[in-house]
Amino acid sequence: MHSFGFGGFFAGRNGFDLLSGVILGGAVVCSILYRIWPSAFWLMLLGIVLVAWAFFRIMSTKVVLRRAENERFLSFWQKLSRPGPHRAPKPADGYCYFSCPACGQRVRVPRGKGRIAITCPSCKAAFIETT
Repeated sequence: MHSFGFGGFFAGRNGFDLLSGVILGGAVVCSILYRIWPSAFWLMLLGIVLVAWAFFRIMSTKVVLRRAENERFLSFWQKLSRPGPHRAPKPADGYCYFSCPACGQRVRVPRGKGRIAITCPSCKAAFIETT
């Protein structure tokens, strides 16, 4: 007996990932902007191209290529969401970690001390940070 569900149709296809979602989000933004400025015809065309690109990625059977694209996008996305280069993420150990602006050495100072002058133990450069 043959089943008419979508389960077999999507087998072996890339499916929805973060890159496809961001592309579709861009298409929605283009659509909204086109409703605001109907004279900007290129916004409608860009939205259509973005929707077509997203569905191409979702329905693609070249899963290895699409996943590689998504991995490159995820590494870019993570670089955007990281804290600045002068301050590392906050671990839960009671200390703040800063990078020395002169040599890049990671310096540990107690959290909650307010605005303090930090001297790098490696190059002896002084910089001011808030803990």
